[in-house]
Amino acid sequence: MPGNPVLEHVSRAMAAYPVTPVRTVRTEIVSIPRTITLKLEGHSPWRSVKGRTALSLIRSVAGDLTAPDATVVESTSGNLGLALSAICRELGLRFIAVVDHRQSPVIQQAIEANGGELDWVMTPDDATTHLQDRLARVRELERDLPHAVWPNQYENDANWRIHETWTAPEFDAQVTHRAQALFAGVSTGGTLAPVPPFPAHPPRAADRRGGRQGLDGVRRGAPPPHPDRNRLQEVRVPHPGEHRRRAAGRRTAGCGLLPHPAGGHRHSGRRFQRCGTGRMSGVPLPASRGASRAVPLPGSRRPLRPDRLSPGLAGPDGPALRGAPAAPPNGSGLPRLRAGRRHHPGPQRPVRGGRIAMTESPTTNHGAAPPDSVATPVRPWSELRLTPAEAADAAALAARCAQRYDETDGAEFLLDAPVIAHELPRRLRMFMVRARLDAWPHALVVRGNPVDDASLGSTPVHWRTARTPGSRPLSFLLVLYAGLLGDVFGWATQQDGRVVTDVLPIKGGEHTLVSSSRQELGWHTEDAFSPYRADYVGLLSLRNPDGVATTLAGVPLDDLDERTLDVLFEERFLIRPDDSHLQVNNSTAQQGRAEFEGIAQAADRPEPVAILTGHRAAPHLRVDGDFSAPAEGDEEAAAALGALRKLIDASLYELVLDQGDVAFIDNRRAVHGRRAFQPRYDGRDRWLKRINITRDLHRSRKAWA
Repeated sequence: MPGNPVLEHVSRAMAAYPVTPVRTVRTEIVSIPRTITLKLEGHSPWRSVKGRTALSLIRSVAGDLTAPDATVVESTSGNLGLALSAICRELGLRFIAVVDHRQSPVIQQAIEANGGELDWVMTPDDATTHLQDRLARVRELERDLPHAVWPNQYENDANWRIHETWTAPEFDAQVTHRAQALFAGVSTGGTLAPVPPFPAHPPRAADRRGGRQGLDGVRRGAPPPHPDRNRLQEVRVPHPGEHRRRAAGRRTAGCGLLPHPAGGHRHSGRRFQRCGTGRMSGVPLPASRGASRAVPLPGSRRPLRPDRLSPGLAGPDGPALRGAPAAPPNGSGLPRLRAGRRHHPGPQRPVRGGRIAMTESPTTNHGAAPPDSVATPVRPWSELRLTPAEAADAAALAARCAQRYDETDGAEFLLDAPVIAHELPRRLRMFMVRARLDAWPHALVVRGNPVDDASLGSTPVHWRTARTPGSRPLSFLLVLYAGLLGDVFGWATQQDGRVVTDVLPIKGGEHTLVSSSRQELGWHTEDAFSPYRADYVGLLSLRNPDGVATTLAGVPLDDLDERTLDVLFEERFLIRPDDSHLQVNNSTAQQGRAEFEGIAQAADRPEPVAILTGHRAAPHLRVDGDFSAPAEGDEEAAAALGALRKLIDASLYELVLDQGDVAFIDNRRAVHGRRAFQPRYDGRDRWLKRINITRDLHRSRKAWA
């Protein structure tokens, strides 16, 4: 089809598609030595084998996608939707993923970050018609939307043929030993295509017994797009239980693996077999009566858990390496992640139990790791990238507020802001609410906000002169975003009581904690000394020309022994205010305020507090690396705090906020800091707006008296 831009784009993408690496692991199954060769599809542009499927499906309907308002509609529950959303974004096509309530939040956020839309089908959890209901909704959209195109992964031969002609031959050429079986996670069954019909041993799809999710394509009413689909047999396997699933994760992680099925969020045992070299069959492996026991890599002592893996890349036989890829593949919709350690001297701690770590950018190699190293995605924060239309709507709303209200500190605006915030784009509001309710993210990141650098003007030389006309609408925007998370507030003892404060280098303060630049800002809970500290700290990047990174880390629960945890939960620690609350760092007019007496008292006579509070399995963290200390003479508390410091130092990772990016750091679950940088003092220095947010403003009522 000459001249078809969709077909040309897909052809270029296929030509540039990387040959995903393989890795060989030695293990034992029922005390029998086995050699397993794994094909790491996580190194592909959309981090799963579904990238190949998505390209093939789009190519098959390229002739129907030439209309300016063409819309791609597909029923999907996992990585296929992620890949389709990324491809459609690159092509400028609208994409609608029809999903049900079982949709993985991580995949959902990635699809939305690519500009894709989610059309929810609400089917009762105990029903068996999830897939049929989704397909019915797809047919409705195909009928009602002009120029809607449904690639139909369930019936389209392009699904399975791409694996017959591309995936299987590529993998077969990489296998160097005689293979006896092939395992694969399947849903529709398209990846079963390379298996030819062998009457004696048909391919088998395994599902866990008692599981409600089942095999979407194989068992839930849509036959797999396989040339011999009627011969596929289902095998039910016992539900392993949560503790056994975790044990399996530790065993695979011990070999540097974090496998997952096609949907991106299920771990049922789905497989098809391969026998001989270059041939597929249905000959099954003997049933295992014992647990597989992974053989750790040289130098490791016990298997890894995925949640213990440090960001970055590591080679199979070398120490943990830093400097992981910083940018995701084009259109992937994945966050930027750069790993690193704090500036403290001393040997780098190897990754515990092995030498494998994780990164968000598996296909990019900056010389930090050999090409056969494992790079499995990790997402320490929740992220949304606004579409241009959404970003424009949010900016217009902030501009209207800047015209109507005098200042962001004014009582009228602070009362109205939480209501006005509900005029922000719906997808943004949904993201903020859902991410706030999630228990795992260290931060919520919203990217894509427009900043006109010319209108912004020069970076001010001091926070006192930072309320500039160019930055004014962006301050209002930050308050509106914050209103979706709680109530904003300012400290009377910090930057003259401003609600929106400024973070920028001040000449002469390069090595101070208040306006440091050349000195790294150590990790800390924001205002850890105060019981009224923020629940979230918001940072809006107005300018960051050198890509200076914010550092974050969570509570390293799994690496702390029980006694150390006991001590950290006890009120045996002193936390003093940082220097930003001192009178000398505020205006002369503010220095007579009575609030500074409370700061002086907190500095001179701090009350003992606990570092960890709340539920033991998911505690809240309250610590400042530079201003925390054990109670005098408490050696056990000193040892516990020292252990915590070392673990946080070792687990720090970097989040780079580009111009227009907003991050809301969970001040209860994570500490944060900043890497050192060289200030310019030429009007182009790093400049951020900062805001404090509390979920309960009334808890500070006692402080008002």
